[in-house]
Amino acid sequence: MTQSAKVWLNNEDKKCHSDRLKNIKWIIKNFPNTIEIMLFHGGLKSKYLFEEARYCFIYGQYIASIMLSLSFIENTIASVFYASGRNDLQRANLIDLLKKAEKEDLITKAEFAYLIRLENLEIQ
Repeated sequence: MTQSAKVWLNNEDKKCHSDRLKNIKWIIKNFPNTIEIMLFHGGLKSKYLFEEARYCFIYGQYIASIMLSLSFIENTIASVFYASGRNDLQRANLIDLLKKAEKEDLITKAEFAYLIRLENLEIQ
């Protein structure tokens, strides 16, 4: 690593350290590190999406965290439908999956409305 890269990285670490620490504390409080793979519908792919979303949140990459979270939700809903024998949704996109999930009471109307807003990035 060149000297300028080290300086840049050290400066970045100093500037963001307290914010990252605050985000890590929030993550630990709300999502303990004891989450096992068996808790994830969709297997490793869901687990990796979840972990990457957490990592992006910690580093303040909030748009990336939102997009990865939406991918996690999409993969999770798709895997729940697939596990229940719904092969007709194999190529469904997130919006279609959310509509089906809301219709079949997998998510509430409020959750549906919120997730649709996130999908459209109409975040207030």
